Formats: sequence, structure tokens, C-alpha cells
Amino acid sequence: MIRNYYLSVIRGGRKDILSLTFKGVLSFLSVIYGKAAWCHRNIYTRGILRRAKLSIPVISVGNITWGGTGKTPLVIELAKMVQRLGQRPAVLTRGYGSDEWREITGNLPGVPVGVGSNRDLSGSCIVSRKEADVILCDDAFQHWPLKRDWDIVAVNAADPFGNGRLIPAGELREPVSALSRAQTLVLTHTDRVSHDQFEALKAKLLREAPQAGWVEAVHEPVSFFEALSGASQNTEAFRGKKAAAFCAVGAPRLFADTLKSLGIEILRFFEFPDHHAFTLRDAGQILQFMKTNGIQTVITTEKDLSRNPVLLKERLNPWILKVRLKIVSGEETLNAGLSELIKGHKEREKAYA
Repeated sequence: MIRNYYLSVIRGGRKDILSLTFKGVLSFLSVIYGKAAWCHRNIYTRGILRRAKLSIPVISVGNITWGGTGKTPLVIELAKMVQRLGQRPAVLTRGYGSDEWREITGNLPGVPVGVGSNRDLSGSCIVSRKEADVILCDDAFQHWPLKRDWDIVAVNAADPFGNGRLIPAGELREPVSALSRAQTLVLTHTDRVSHDQFEALKAKLLREAPQAGWVEAVHEPVSFFEALSGASQNTEAFRGKKAAAFCAVGAPRLFADTLKSLGIEILRFFEFPDHHAFTLRDAGQILQFMKTNGIQTVITTEKDLSRNPVLLKERLNPWILKVRLKIVSGEETLNAGLSELIKGHKEREKAYA
């Protein structure tokens, strides 16, 4: 409810005096945020503070908006691509209440995952133990202390820049012009926009980042699994059935739309702020609605289950929609980039041997 009010304010849906005043305060704070971000970036780019360099290739996967682009599924897909090239990936993530790293470890068994804000330390530990050949940094486009060899930026085609303003008056972590730093753009959710919308976005991105490689992707439903038992069902299992659903992700409406596209009648969609840590009260609210309306099924995402798996399993035992990032165009761009990065590293190692 708070999130919906906030979004309606920053996107111009509220015109009352209180909301307009609140919007003015947010605009002032955005100016401060923008100046602070500029100072932080320049402290590193101008050499005032040292940027760490790891001895193996480092790939950043990030975005310029406040969540909802599909960075983590992209990291998982890239790690699998690294494995298919016969190399060992590792992942660095800030963690944010443990949801990202749980999702990553659940989908990449055996892959080392370093969790913490100090990416240099996490990466150095992995390198010193000789556990990986390539480091993937989740959500690192704005992480300046660690140098990287390749910047990949995910852009949600269905909502690429919000209202075009910096946070907190908008959803941009950096101006759109920051895309000029990216070597590769990955447009996600490309199946959620019309041809004309996609072409307009593509033209804008080509102006902002003419140097970048181009990849298009969709989030493809794979299956459902029951949280407690792990029992699996195909994506048609709940077609025509009534259910409740909940999530606390960056693009909740995309999750809701995906469930509807699978033919599920969602009687109520419980929407929580991104990275919300679920409580007993939250679970009780959902359970009460289900009992009142005679609903047996509740559905959520993998990332949401990871936030409080014990509570959610015991109180709700939800079904989890498992999705994967499916690249529909430009996979050769990613494969070529990975191959070139790995080859270059091996050649440098040989030269210094």
C-alpha cells in the first residue's frame, strides 16, 4: 500500500496538496542523491581512492534503475554459459537480506558465491583459493571500488526508466546517459511490449549507448514446485484454478501478469516492498484471506521464498513459480564476449608465466 502510494506520487498520479508537497521534498532529495553519486563515482575514476583489480576476469551485471530488470536470473544464465565453455564461474553479491544469494546457490549448485558489500575481499578470497576462472558481480554497475573487464546492463523493456528521474523522486540510480559505460545491453521482458514500444526504446538506447552489444531476453516460466515437499508441477497445473499470490520483488506486476498468462485466476495479489522480510503477521494476513475465500493455493517467487523459508513453508507452504531467463536474440554476443575475455586472460597468464 505504501509502495503503491509512493509510485503514484512520483509518477504524477496524485495531485492533492500533501502528495505534491511530498513530491517536492523527493525532488530536492534527488538533487542531493545525484550530487552524492557523482562525487562517489569521481573519487574512484579520478584515482583519489584505489580501485581493486582481481587476477581473473570480472564481469559486472547491473542496471540503472531500482530493481525489476532481472539481473539475478541473468547472472545465473551467464554462469551456466561460462560452465558450457569449460570454465568455473563464481558470483559476488551484496546479499540484500539473503534473497539473491539463496536464489543463486539454489540454481547454481557447487558454484562459489561471495556475499558482502566488500566485493574486493569476497573476490580475493575466491581467487586465493583458486575456486574460479571468471567472477560474475551481481548488481555492480554502480560499484566503483572493484574494477571489472566487462559491464553488462539489464534494462526492463516494459518499464525501462520509470519516470526518468533519479531516486527518490524516480527510480533511476543514475542518469540514462550512464549507459554509455556499458559494453553490452540486455533487454529483458521484451515480450511484454508492443513492436512500436520496443522500436522506440531501441532507438533511445542506441542513442545513449551506440557502442554497446545488443541482447534480447524474456523470463520464461519453467515449472511450479511446492515449498515444503519440493513436488513439481508443469506450468499448466493451475490453469483455470483460483489462487492467491504474493511477492516482494522489483517488478511485481510482471509476476502477476505472468500468473494470469498461465490461466490462473488470482483472487488477491499481495504486494510488498522490494526485499521485504516476511513476518508472521504477513503470513497470517495471507492465510486469513485464503481461509475466508476457500482458497487452497498460494503462489510466490523463488526469491520471495528465500527471504524467510522456514516461516513461509510452515505457515503457507506456497507453490513457487520457477522461471529462467531465455535469450531470444544476441546469445552469440554474450558467447563471443565470454570467449574473448577468457582467451585474453589465458594469453596474459602465458605471457607472464
